[in-house]
Order: sequence, then structure tokens, then C-alpha cells
Amino acid sequence: MSAGVPVLAMEGMGKDYAAPVLDGVSLTLAPGQVLALTGENGAGKSTLSKILCGLTPPSRGHMRLDGTSYAPSSRREAEQLGVRMVMQELGLVSTLTVAENLLLGRLPHRAGWVRRGEMHALAARQLARIGLQHIDPATPVAALGIGQQQMVEIARNLRDDTRVLVLDEPTAMLTPRETAQLFEQIDAMKARGVAII
Repeated sequence: MSAGVPVLAMEGMGKDYAAPVLDGVSLTLAPGQVLALTGENGAGKSTLSKILCGLTPPSRGHMRLDGTSYAPSSRREAEQLGVRMVMQELGLVSTLTVAENLLLGRLPHRAGWVRRGEMHALAARQLARIGLQHIDPATPVAALGIGQQQMVEIARNLRDDTRVLVLDEPTAMLTPRETAQLFEQIDAMKARGVAII
């Protein structure tokens, strides 16, 4: 990526269902920039986020990621390109541990057996990156409060290759203390060059 090229550019984005929900939305996002999407319920904030993350196809417009055409056909494809979303409805599996949730789909294994020691060490590093070193990776997710689960969901989506992190109303279920902790972590993510919406 050359200097001055935005990490993300959206131009003329639109989405129609029975009627248009979005029309002519354009924005650019630089590495390390935080952009808040605000508006009334039904204004299209979540729809725009879902288009960006490959969950909903746009009706019109185009996007560029690091200056290259970007049109993810699925959430998985967007994530492979470093664009991740933490949705309001948490995607954690409550019957699994924190470590298992953090590494779901990429559990360290050998000969078909999960390497639990390595899994917990990897999870502990991932938790520490966002200030959650006090959470034991072996804790079942169901034992955590909603705010802690939200932070675990953010940790799950913040990997080394994350370029853009979309947070859909991240403070809606957090206490004031957890909100302050989230903002501290957003500052740390900015410093690492992660763009945040």
C-alpha cells in the first residue's frame, strides 16, 4: 500500500429492499482512524456495516481496500482480507471456553487432538492485547458477564491481520467502567494502525 492511500474507500454505496435504505453513501478511512456512524434507528448504519463486512451485497456503489477493488461475497472472504465485525448480537458459543471461542476454526492440534496448553497460551496473548489478562482462558463463556463477553468478542476479531474493525453499537451492553476500558483499547488499536468504524 502506498502512502496516502486510504485503507478503505466506499463510493456511492446504496442498498434497496422494498425501498432504498441507503443511497449515495461515500466515506474514506485511513489506517488508525476511528469513524463513528451516527443516526436514528433505521438510518442504515447496520446495513452499511454489513455491506462492508460481506454480510449483505450492495445494490450499487463500489469499495476499495488498500486501493484495490473490494467486493466481499461473504463474511469469511471479508475476514480473510482483514475486515472484521463485532455485531450487537454476540457470536460466542456459550458452552465453550473463552480460549475455544477465541480460536474457533484455528485450534492448535496434532494428530486430531487439540493442544490445550498451546491453545490457552495463544488465547492469553490475544486477551492481553486488549487488556483482558485477568480472564482465565479456561473459563466457560457462559460464566462471564455481558460486558466481558463483548470484550472477548472484540478480542476474537482483533488479529494480527485486522485492517478494519467494525463495532456495531459496542457500548450498548457495557457498564461505564467497561466502556472506559473499551475506549482505552480503541486507542491501542488505533496506535497499531487498525481503522475502526
